[in-house]
Amino acid sequence: MNIFAFLKERWHLIAVFILGIGIVVACIVFGVYFQNSNMSISGMFNINQDEPKKTMYLVGISQVEVPPFLTYDQDVEIGLDVDLIQWISNDVEINITFVRMATFETGLDALRYEEIDMLLSGISITPKRMEEFLFSDPYMSTEQQIAVAGESTLTLNDFYAGPGLIGVKRGTTSYETVRNLFIDPLRVHEINGVVQVAKELVNGKIDFMVTEQPIIATLAQEYPLKVIGSISTGEEYGIMFRKDNVSLQKMINASLKKLLNSPEWNTIKYKYYPEQLQ
Repeated sequence: MNIFAFLKERWHLIAVFILGIGIVVACIVFGVYFQNSNMSISGMFNINQDEPKKTMYLVGISQVEVPPFLTYDQDVEIGLDVDLIQWISNDVEINITFVRMATFETGLDALRYEEIDMLLSGISITPKRMEEFLFSDPYMSTEQQIAVAGESTLTLNDFYAGPGLIGVKRGTTSYETVRNLFIDPLRVHEINGVVQVAKELVNGKIDFMVTEQPIIATLAQEYPLKVIGSISTGEEYGIMFRKDNVSLQKMINASLKKLLNSPEWNTIKYKYYPEQLQ
């Protein structure tokens, strides 16, 4: 048998042999390349890679006051949420800048379009919000409360039966809570800010206000308010992130856990709201 006949009969075996040698050579070349470049396969194809820590994070906060979580003293941000995020930023060694949002909806848009990195100011974690955004672990729980002006004789029965006007902060779970009670929507007035809601209540422009318990308790230190009832909603507060920013969520959660288990958390709470918060 001459050499040509031999090659013709065994061409498929020779092809497999050559292919095998090529694969081995390619693996060696790629292995040397990744070793020298400090690159992994997952890095090359961006698989399960966390975003690198940035030097500056933009934190969206409410432009209007949300006591005890956020108030302004000579245009300087203070409050429970301010101290909380500043403690975390010091712990994880990042810099933060507060960006004021005119409304809650403005803050959501800023988060959606990557104009800010996180959003807080007494924000309740809800299933609807979780469909689009990530949240930190909860750091406080609450319920909705119903209040009237201090001299008012209105009762809880009057709240449900009507026809008194009910004030709530615009875009909040307070509005959703009242609407879920099947109360006439014409009775519900959305107002831009809980402080403004309290002012309109004591000035007689509305008859009832509904908002979260820590907010009512803090406002009652300045305005003559009287709680006439509660609505159990099982709400919890959290910090909001974009859905794709899992790395930031993990970093914040790790530090938040440390804070909540430290004596400094009670110090922060009692500084702005001198009652036991659960």
